[in-house]
Amino acid sequence: MKITLLPEEVFSRIAAGEVVERPISVVKEAVENSLDGGATEIKVSLFEGGKMRIVVEDNGRGIPFEELPLAAAPHATSKLRTIEELEAVSSLGFRGEALASISAVSRFELRSRAEGEESGGLLKVEGGKQLLHTPIPCRPGTRLSVEDLFYNLPARRKFLKSAAAESRRVFSFLRDMAVAYPGVAFSEESDGKEGFSSTGNGSREDVLRLLWGGEGEIRRCDTASAHLSLESWFLPCPGRSRSTAVTFVNGRSVNDPLLRGAAGSLCRTLVGNWVFFFTLPADLLDVNIHPAKWEIRFRYPGEVYDTVQQAVLNLSGSAPSLAPESFSLRKKRAGIPGQGGPFKGGGSFSSESHRDDAPAESLFGRVSAPPSTLEEGVRTEDSP
Repeated sequence: MKITLLPEEVFSRIAAGEVVERPISVVKEAVENSLDGGATEIKVSLFEGGKMRIVVEDNGRGIPFEELPLAAAPHATSKLRTIEELEAVSSLGFRGEALASISAVSRFELRSRAEGEESGGLLKVEGGKQLLHTPIPCRPGTRLSVEDLFYNLPARRKFLKSAAAESRRVFSFLRDMAVAYPGVAFSEESDGKEGFSSTGNGSREDVLRLLWGGEGEIRRCDTASAHLSLESWFLPCPGRSRSTAVTFVNGRSVNDPLLRGAAGSLCRTLVGNWVFFFTLPADLLDVNIHPAKWEIRFRYPGEVYDTVQQAVLNLSGSAPSLAPESFSLRKKRAGIPGQGGPFKGGGSFSSESHRDDAPAESLFGRVSAPPSTLEEGVRTEDSP
């Protein structure tokens, strides 16, 4: 067979498959865009677990009418201009591929009204082809509607899980983001029934209390090292057999087996719910690892481990089973370099908890929802 250039319709669908794996991929990209756009209210609505329709609405800065077609065009972004900026990305989104990829595999509708404009605009795209771009009256902010995801990729569509399983993945992610951004009011809706909502009052402890329940003492510890600071939260759960831990880096959800294993090892004798918030300069991270932006790479992974160790020690007091030498041994077994050692090929951290090969259970407990929508699916992770 001769080498030929693929038609745009073919390569756009192939590229979309790297970014859009399932409904959670659409929601993740849309929510990140909303946060980058300054939204303080974000609502996610699912119909049939997102397989029929996904709607994400926000009250952010919006998109000017003339820029709407560019929003769904490949290689177009408002967040990046030069290669130097790529080396120190501070926004959640930056690749300029997400909306183009989503619109290539769905019936896509984008409504937006930018700050200072009296009216908004509507963009309709189907299978990557623009159908409509027209002015319309709408409220400030942006509303993204994605229908019939993978309608033109039946092989991908048939591998989606049940509506209940897909909903759990989406709402698990949304609740994680509510913790990371307590100043934003998040709300969820499934098949017309309201679910979780946060107030957006700015209190991380209030969101954790809402998710973890009203009983027990939620502890906080702040630590710092040469290149980063760490805010840790912990709720003891003595009746459980293992801990759960979730990490955020500069507001980005991160859950790689290496870091998750390190946290699990360090937190083994303090069983409960853990949340770690890392803050460090953007140029000490590489977030351009994978098209879906699930992965992140630290310049000093050993320092990350050491800072978690210090936080766990601070929260554990003088527990003899958490002696420093046990941490050193665990770190050595994990192959993590010391605090001063720069990254040399290991230490990639990815947000696995919401991906296809990861549990659909939220790191804050199982996702609850209206009985008519999710009750049946709560019993098993991947029920048909």
